[in-house]
Amino acid sequence: ELLHPTVKYVYYIQHDFEFFERIDHSALIEVMEEYPNTVNLIRFLARNEKNPKCGNATKIFHTVRTFGDNGTINNDVSRGSRSDSSRVLTLIPAEKYSDNNHLARFQWYKETIQSLISVRRAPEFPLQKRARQICQKNESMGIYLYGHSIRHLDGRNTLKA
Repeated sequence: ELLHPTVKYVYYIQHDFEFFERIDHSALIEVMEEYPNTVNLIRFLARNEKNPKCGNATKIFHTVRTFGDNGTINNDVSRGSRSDSSRVLTLIPAEKYSDNNHLARFQWYKETIQSLISVRRAPEFPLQKRARQICQKNESMGIYLYGHSIRHLDGRNTLKA
Protein backbone atom coordinates (compact mmCIF):
# COMPACT_ATOMS: atom_id res chain seq x y z
CA GLU A 1 0.00 0.00 0.00
CA LEU A 2 1.71 3.17 -1.16
CA LEU A 3 -0.40 5.67 0.75
CA HIS A 4 -0.48 3.88 4.12
CA PRO A 5 2.51 1.50 4.34
CA THR A 6 2.72 1.32 8.14
CA VAL A 7 -0.87 1.73 9.29
CA LYS A 8 -2.01 -1.49 10.95
CA TYR A 9 -4.87 -0.23 13.11
CA VAL A 10 -7.28 2.67 13.15
CA TYR A 11 -9.28 4.17 15.98
CA TYR A 12 -12.67 5.49 14.98
CA ILE A 13 -13.58 8.07 17.61
CA GLN A 14 -16.84 10.01 17.67
CA HIS A 15 -16.55 13.63 18.79
CA ASP A 16 -19.49 13.26 21.16
CA PHE A 17 -18.35 10.16 23.09
CA GLU A 18 -15.77 10.00 25.84
CA PHE A 19 -14.03 7.08 27.52
CA PHE A 20 -15.14 7.11 31.14
CA GLU A 21 -12.89 4.34 32.36
CA ARG A 22 -9.27 3.46 31.84
CA ILE A 23 -8.71 1.38 28.70
CA ASP A 24 -5.60 -0.74 28.24
CA HIS A 25 -5.12 0.06 24.55
CA SER A 26 -1.85 -1.88 24.40
CA ALA A 27 -3.68 -5.01 25.55
CA LEU A 28 -6.27 -4.52 22.78
CA ILE A 29 -3.48 -4.44 20.20
CA GLU A 30 -2.01 -7.58 21.79
CA VAL A 31 -5.37 -9.32 21.31
CA MET A 32 -5.52 -8.26 17.67
CA GLU A 33 -1.96 -9.53 17.14
CA GLU A 34 -2.76 -12.82 18.91
CA TYR A 35 -5.99 -13.38 16.92
CA PRO A 36 -5.21 -12.04 13.42
CA ASN A 37 -7.87 -14.16 11.71
CA THR A 38 -10.54 -13.68 14.37
CA VAL A 39 -10.65 -10.14 15.78
CA ASN A 40 -11.08 -7.36 13.20
CA LEU A 41 -12.90 -4.70 15.19
CA ILE A 42 -13.29 -4.00 18.90
CA ARG A 43 -16.31 -1.91 19.86
CA PHE A 44 -16.47 0.22 22.98
CA LEU A 45 -20.00 0.17 24.36
CA ALA A 46 -22.01 3.22 25.34
CA ARG A 47 -24.54 0.91 27.01
CA ASN A 48 -24.66 -2.78 27.68
CA GLU A 49 -26.18 -4.97 24.98
CA LYS A 50 -28.59 -7.75 25.80
CA ASN A 51 -27.44 -11.22 24.80
CA PRO A 52 -24.55 -10.26 22.50
CA LYS A 53 -23.50 -13.15 20.28
CA CYS A 54 -22.44 -13.96 16.78
CA GLY A 55 -22.88 -17.39 15.27
CA ASN A 56 -20.43 -19.89 16.70
CA ALA A 57 -17.85 -17.28 17.73
CA THR A 58 -16.71 -17.56 21.34
CA LYS A 59 -15.52 -15.12 23.98
CA ILE A 60 -11.83 -14.27 24.04
CA PHE A 61 -9.98 -14.18 27.36
CA HIS A 62 -6.62 -12.45 27.04
CA THR A 63 -4.10 -12.42 29.87
CA VAL A 64 -2.71 -8.93 30.28
CA ARG A 65 0.94 -8.94 31.32
CA THR A 66 1.67 -6.52 34.12
CA PHE A 67 5.04 -5.51 35.47
CA GLY A 68 6.03 -5.59 39.13
CA ASP A 69 7.96 -2.92 40.98
CA ASN A 70 11.25 -4.51 40.00
CA GLY A 71 10.38 -4.54 36.27
CA THR A 72 9.73 -8.29 36.05
CA ILE A 73 6.67 -9.65 34.26
CA ASN A 74 3.86 -10.59 36.62
CA ASN A 75 1.53 -13.25 35.16
CA ASP A 76 -0.43 -13.83 38.36
CA VAL A 77 -3.97 -13.20 37.11
CA SER A 78 -7.56 -13.96 37.96
CA ARG A 79 -10.21 -14.39 35.28
CA GLY A 80 -13.28 -12.21 35.06
CA SER A 81 -13.42 -8.46 34.72
CA ARG A 82 -11.39 -5.58 33.35
CA SER A 83 -10.73 -4.02 36.73
CA ASP A 84 -7.22 -3.25 37.96
CA SER A 85 -7.37 -6.24 40.34
CA SER A 86 -8.07 -8.59 37.45
CA ARG A 87 -5.66 -8.82 34.57
CA VAL A 88 -7.77 -10.78 32.08
CA LEU A 89 -9.33 -8.85 29.23
CA THR A 90 -12.66 -10.34 28.05
CA LEU A 91 -13.99 -9.68 24.55
CA ILE A 92 -17.47 -10.85 23.53
CA PRO A 93 -18.40 -11.62 19.90
CA ALA A 94 -21.15 -9.39 18.52
CA GLU A 95 -23.44 -9.32 15.53
CA LYS A 96 -23.86 -5.56 15.61
CA TYR A 97 -21.65 -2.99 13.96
CA SER A 98 -21.74 0.54 15.35
CA ASP A 99 -19.94 3.71 14.39
CA ASN A 100 -19.50 4.55 18.07
CA ASN A 101 -15.87 4.49 19.22
CA HIS A 102 -13.98 1.41 18.05
CA LEU A 103 -10.59 0.01 17.10
CA ALA A 104 -10.18 -1.84 13.78
CA ARG A 105 -7.60 -3.44 11.55
CA PHE A 106 -6.88 -0.80 8.94
CA GLN A 107 -6.70 -3.12 5.89
CA TRP A 108 -9.82 -5.06 6.90
CA TYR A 109 -11.71 -1.81 7.56
CA LYS A 110 -10.66 -0.29 4.26
CA GLU A 111 -11.65 -3.39 2.28
CA THR A 112 -14.95 -3.67 4.16
CA ILE A 113 -15.90 -0.05 3.49
CA GLN A 114 -14.82 -0.31 -0.16
CA SER A 115 -16.95 -3.43 -0.61
CA LEU A 116 -20.14 -1.48 0.04
CA ILE A 117 -22.10 -0.80 -3.13
CA SER A 118 -22.56 2.85 -2.26
CA VAL A 119 -21.24 5.13 0.45
CA ARG A 120 -23.47 8.11 -0.27
CA ARG A 121 -24.59 7.82 3.33
CA ALA A 122 -22.71 6.86 6.46
CA PRO A 123 -21.76 3.17 6.24
CA GLU A 124 -23.24 2.30 9.64
CA PHE A 125 -26.58 0.90 8.43
CA PRO A 126 -25.22 -1.32 5.61
CA LEU A 127 -22.50 -2.65 7.92
CA GLN A 128 -25.05 -3.38 10.66
CA LYS A 129 -27.12 -5.33 8.15
CA ARG A 130 -24.10 -7.22 6.79
CA ALA A 131 -22.80 -8.14 10.25
CA ARG A 132 -26.21 -9.47 11.31
CA GLN A 133 -26.61 -11.53 8.11
CA ILE A 134 -23.13 -13.05 8.47
CA CYS A 135 -23.77 -13.99 12.11
CA GLN A 136 -27.06 -15.65 11.16
CA LYS A 137 -25.00 -17.96 8.91
CA ASN A 138 -22.90 -18.95 11.98
CA GLU A 139 -19.99 -16.96 10.63
CA SER A 140 -18.43 -13.77 11.96
CA MET A 141 -17.07 -10.46 10.68
CA GLY A 142 -14.74 -10.45 13.67
CA ILE A 143 -16.57 -7.76 15.65
CA TYR A 144 -16.02 -7.99 19.41
CA LEU A 145 -17.31 -5.97 22.37
CA TYR A 146 -14.98 -4.54 24.98
CA GLY A 147 -17.72 -3.56 27.39
CA HIS A 148 -19.46 -0.47 28.74
CA SER A 149 -16.62 2.06 28.57
CA ILE A 150 -17.84 5.18 26.72
CA ARG A 151 -20.60 7.68 27.36
CA HIS A 152 -22.38 10.23 25.23
CA LEU A 153 -21.54 13.88 25.81
CA ASP A 154 -24.86 15.66 25.76
CA GLY A 155 -24.18 19.25 24.67
CA ARG A 156 -27.53 20.36 26.07
CA ASN A 157 -26.24 19.58 29.56
CA THR A 158 -22.87 21.31 29.15
CA LEU A 159 -22.27 24.41 31.20
CA LYS A 160 -21.84 27.62 29.23
CA ALA A 161 -18.44 29.27 29.54
